[in-house]
Amino acid sequence: MLYTDGLTEAMNTAGECFGTGQLLAASHFSGGDEPVQPVQRVITAVAAHVGDADQNDDLTLLAVTRRVSDSVAEVAWNVLCRPAEPDRLLEWLEPIRRAAENAGLAEAQVSRLELAVEEALVNVSHHAYADRAQPGPVYCRIAVQPEGLLIEIADEGPPFDPLVRPDPDTTLELEERQPGGLGVFLIKTLVSEVRYRREEGRNVLTLLMLKTGGQPLDE
Repeated sequence: MLYTDGLTEAMNTAGECFGTGQLLAASHFSGGDEPVQPVQRVITAVAAHVGDADQNDDLTLLAVTRRVSDSVAEVAWNVLCRPAEPDRLLEWLEPIRRAAENAGLAEAQVSRLELAVEEALVNVSHHAYADRAQPGPVYCRIAVQPEGLLIEIADEGPPFDPLVRPDPDTTLELEERQPGGLGVFLIKTLVSEVRYRREEGRNVLTLLMLKTGGQPLDE
């Protein structure tokens, strides 16, 4: 688990730092934990410690796991967690670009994937926590696989499946079209496959970008 000093130096209203001790206690891996679970525990602990105190530094946490298995179905995920803020887009896109290049995707595919991820993250930033005073967390899981790159973007907003809405009729004139839906339609056209599920109180959008000539992964 990697973190910036803004995390341990996060202060409450009394001027007390969160500290390494609380970080270690909250980030302890239990048997069967996915990386996202200790990350969530740390976020909850920091939020409880900080309360309403203003922060002067970024709070960044990265959990990485490596699994060794002979099973093709085994997936090694890199997990990122950031507040749902549009001005943090570069913090998401840079590791995704590196993973896409490691996966052997062509430059054109990398660019399309970046655009799709950007659209998905902007949607989360604008809509998932619209009823909250402070932006909630966004989780991004990245997995390099033989077939290409798999990305999951999750939020803790109200249940919302963006894929149930019919695709907009792009043959109509602009004034004849129903508002909304173009962002999700754009994502569908940019990547190889898009899926949605509701899991453990989170909306999870999966984006799959296959190498040229690849086949979709099994469910």
